[in-house]
Amino acid sequence: MDRQYLWSRLEHIASTVQGPWLVAGDFNLVLYPEDQFWGKRITQSLLRDFNACIDRCCLLDMKSIGSRFSWCNQQQGAKRILARLDRSLINSDWMQSFPASVVEYINPSISDHSPMLIQTEEEFARQKSRQQWISLGDSNLLEIFICFPRC
Repeated sequence: MDRQYLWSRLEHIASTVQGPWLVAGDFNLVLYPEDQFWGKRITQSLLRDFNACIDRCCLLDMKSIGSRFSWCNQQQGAKRILARLDRSLINSDWMQSFPASVVEYINPSISDHSPMLIQTEEEFARQKSRQQWISLGDSNLLEIFICFPRC
C-alpha cells in the first residue's frame, strides 16, 4: 500500500472519529531515527510525512513496556536490524477514557514482529495469561469490537 494513501485515509478517518480512537499495527516505518538500530538510513522525508500525519490526526504514542524494538530481521552480527515498526497510537479521548493504557511488546516466538498486548484498566482487555492471548489469536478481537462497536 502506498504510504501517502495510508496517511490520507488515516487523516480522513481522524476527521470523523468522535470518542476514543486506537490505531495499532505494523506501519513498516519508524517515527524517529533512534527507533531503528542498524540497517539502511531512514530518509528525513519519510519520517517527516509519518510524523506530520500523526500530528494532523492528533495521535500520540501509547505508553509502552517490554522490548524497545518491535521487529528484527532475524539476522545475526552486522546484518542484524532492529526497529520499532509496530505502534499503538491513541487520541486524547482514549487517554481520558483509559488513562492506565499501556502496550506491552512481548518477545516474539515464531514471527519477526513482537506481539503487542494492549492493556487497559477495563476488565474485558485483561487476559488470564499472555499464553492465552496468543493461543486465542484473532478471536480476542471479537471481544474488543463488541465492547467498542463504534471503533
